[in-house]
Amino acid sequence: MIDVLIAVTTLGIAAEESNPKLCDPNKYVSQIEPDMQYTEEEFNYENYRWAMDWFRKADWKTRVEGKTYERPFELGWEFEMMYFNRLTAIEGYVLKQRALASEGETREVAVDRFCKFMISAVPLD
Repeated sequence: MIDVLIAVTTLGIAAEESNPKLCDPNKYVSQIEPDMQYTEEEFNYENYRWAMDWFRKADWKTRVEGKTYERPFELGWEFEMMYFNRLTAIEGYVLKQRALASEGETREVAVDRFCKFMISAVPLD
């Protein structure tokens, strides 16, 4: 999976720099409150790197108040928010890069997949 992420990242950096809008706001309408929606711009290389770095550096044996947790999800909602928000940043970035790198009918499918993901993704807060 890491190889796929690196390949997609390499293909998409140049396309992202031009920052084209992929999702037609008339076609892709979110039911999520506007202040809780992701924007296309948030699925960028900087946020992707931030999320990947967190996963690479994560100490999955977590110590809290002197107790060691083998399963970080035992820590509750705070860890879950960090985990899922970073996972969303990675998935959204990969989908966006696929859409930017695709052509023809494949591009239409990739753009649709990214836009549907974007309007349904909710940052956990």
